[in-house]
Amino acid sequence: MNFALWFNVAGRTNNDGVAVMTRTVVGCFLTGLFPVLVSGCAFSSSPAHWTAGYDEERTIDAAGLEAVSVQTHNGAIVIDGGDAVDDVVVSTHKRGGGCTPSDAKAALAAIEVYVEPAGAGSQRIGWRWKGAKRWTWEARVDFNIASPSDIRFDASTHNGDLQARGLTAEASLLTHNGAIDVASLGGRLDAVTHNGAVRAQGLMADASLVSHNGDVDVASVGGRLNVSTHNGRIIAKHSGGMVALATRNGAIAADLSGAAPRGVIATRNGAIRISLGEASSARLNFQTRRGTISSDLPLQDSHVSRSHLTGTIGDGQGALDVTSRNGSIRLAKGSG
Repeated sequence: MNFALWFNVAGRTNNDGVAVMTRTVVGCFLTGLFPVLVSGCAFSSSPAHWTAGYDEERTIDAAGLEAVSVQTHNGAIVIDGGDAVDDVVVSTHKRGGGCTPSDAKAALAAIEVYVEPAGAGSQRIGWRWKGAKRWTWEARVDFNIASPSDIRFDASTHNGDLQARGLTAEASLLTHNGAIDVASLGGRLDAVTHNGAVRAQGLMADASLVSHNGDVDVASVGGRLNVSTHNGRIIAKHSGGMVALATRNGAIAADLSGAAPRGVIATRNGAIRISLGEASSARLNFQTRRGTISSDLPLQDSHVSRSHLTGTIGDGQGALDVTSRNGSIRLAKGSG
């Protein structure tokens, strides 16, 4: 590694009247820095080499256990709940990345998976570097967890998908870049992804589903349902309590064929289709700025214009407000 220097040369007279020359360093450049820095490793946005996967398995005693938190940075998390499962079994799949094969192996050896107490009745699952992390290292750590169904879970990853099935307790799921897939949950659900789709089927309690950029597809049979996405469509089938569906850019298709649907449904840019059954009972208020409104169902006390519909279906026990700024709205016949 070499240094290149630039000098500014100037003349002056010292105290004895003798002319001398001075040199001032005005710049330098560290040669040999690019493209190689350490052991042949060049600057790169991602590792050039990854190790083969390495699997570990640990068991957590479920006696007295109420809650588990799981966190990884780059990796997927899968949680399977079941009544026949006695303890929490954590299966880990990890890979190390580096600029050379030996550097990747060193990264793998430096990944430490931990399971540790996080307060009374709670355990924390995750991973960390055993020592100082080299700038060339990356890690991918996936968790696959089998658990009794009545344990609460809080799971998060920056880059990876999340799945949860068969839980009867609360679940909180967060990913920055990845999809969320949920099925057969009996407890409250909070699910957020910044970039990815959300699919949730068989929800039996309150649920909040958020995607900043992605579609949301949900089927809920109980509790309140709150769904929002900035850029994506919403497909919802709901027969529980209050419903709130909102997207900025995307269509909405909502089957609310329950007895007395209540809620607010809105999109800025997209069409809306609301399906109600013959046994449904609700007061309706539909509005659009740029689009048309149509109804396939007979309404009582109705007022219908090109951009506004009000009316009652059944006894009017529920209430639905539906709005689109730029898109048509259709009231269709559902299955109920």
